[in-house]
Formats: sequence, structure tokens, C-alpha cells
Amino acid sequence: MNPFLLGLRLLWGSGRRGRTRFLLMTFGAGLGVACLAAVLTIPTILAAHDARTTARSPQVAERANVVYQKFVDPYGSRPLRRVFLARTGPGPIPRAPGVTELPGPGEAVVSPKLREILTAHPSVTGLVPGRVTGVVEAEGLGGPDDLYAYIGTTPDKLSEPRPLARFGGGRLQDEVVDQGASSEWSPIG
Repeated sequence: MNPFLLGLRLLWGSGRRGRTRFLLMTFGAGLGVACLAAVLTIPTILAAHDARTTARSPQVAERANVVYQKFVDPYGSRPLRRVFLARTGPGPIPRAPGVTELPGPGEAVVSPKLREILTAHPSVTGLVPGRVTGVVEAEGLGGPDDLYAYIGTTPDKLSEPRPLARFGGGRLQDEVVDQGASSEWSPIG
């Protein structure tokens, strides 16, 4: 007799409690496999996030035709990252990932989530001065809820301008999980 058919006969012959036990064990094994698959994908997801945020970080040059200044401010419980860019001379401008064209003075390119916030709450438009002219695509964002903006300005409005060499490279700036963080919670202040 086929082992599969023998197993089915034993299962049906074991009664209602036996069939219930079999179904619960099958469900538990399936749930365990699903949890294992989810746990094994977490490092890949974090690595992809880190690669995207590293690719958008501005790198300092000796001299360049564009200067920048980066700000990180809280917006609720999430960080709002803004990069102010100003042209200082002629020549090519480095291109940020997910952005087709960097904004000029009085213009801004924002993440989709930040655009939703600016549309829903006009009172917070002071955080992103200028007219929104574009949206940062997925390859320039750490995640779908990322609050990020490139804002065009003039060099005289930047308090600590740095020459911009390129975007990407260098060390990781915006980690999801802080590797050096203590496991103990300690209040600030």
C-alpha cells in the first residue's frame, strides 16, 4: 500500500481529536516556516535601506560649483532631513539619486510623504521654503515614510556652506539600527 494512502487511513481512523491535532500541527509548522522566512529577509531589507541612504549623502569637496548645508529636525517622532543647495559658479551639478534635476533658488524637491504632509498641513510649509517642483523617486529614499527634501537657495543664505563633490560614497549616515547603541534605556536631560 502507498505510504500516503496509509497515512490518510490512519488520520481518518484516529477520530476527530486526531484530525484536529494534525491540523494544528500543520498550521504551527506553516507559521514557523513563515516566521523563519521573515527573519531571514530582515538583514537584506536593512542592507538595502543603508545602501539607499548612503547613496544620497552629500560628500565634501575641496572646491566645487555647488555648496550645501544639511539639516536634520524632528517632525513628530520622525526625522525631517533637508539639504539646502546653492550654485556658486558655472559647471555641472552632481545629481542626487531619485532626482532628475536639483532645484534652483526658491524651489524644492521633496519625498512623497513630505509632499503629502505639506499638502495636508499648509502651516508647516516654513520647514520647506520655496515652491515644490518635484518628487524624490524610490531610489533616493530610505523608505516610503522618509521625510527628505532638496531645497534650492543662494550661497549667502547658508550659514555653514560646504562644497559639494558628489552624492554617495563615504560612510553610512542614516542607519536604521544603531550598532553602537546601548541596550539600556536612559533618559536624555
